Amino acid sequence: MGELLAPDVVCRSPFASTVRFEGRDEVVALHRDVFAILEDRDSGEPLVNESTGSFNFSGRVRGTPVDGMILATFDERGQISELKIFIRPLLALSAMFRALPPRVSRRRGGPVKARLTAMGGWLFALIARPIEKLAPFLIPHSGALPNRDES
Repeated sequence: MGELLAPDVVCRSPFASTVRFEGRDEVVALHRDVFAILEDRDSGEPLVNESTGSFNFSGRVRGTPVDGMILATFDERGQISELKIFIRPLLALSAMFRALPPRVSRRRGGPVKARLTAMGGWLFALIARPIEKLAPFLIPHSGALPNRDES
């Protein structure tokens, strides 16, 4: 994968807009971390034009099904200059948040930051589970939504 990346590639985290991974070495290391936690991986055919490409993937993280998409932007040399990762559903994002940031924090900042990040992942999971359970009751999920003009 490293050969496809521009030397100054940027990967944007699906967890926080303030977290970025910059440079080929850091993005390759992140890719290794993702592959270490993502089980039963499967990916679809990429969709590509001159300046962008995307591909979807699925798998499991700690037993939780994950659907994701990666959006890639290409530079003038045809190398990937930017990656954006999208994860769904909420429980999958929560499972990824519990598994991936502590690994990355351990690699980038040491064991104390890894423990703090793991605590954040635990809190996110604590909030995400009830939201996922309540969503079908709070959000219409079948049939058409009411037309505002009809009311």
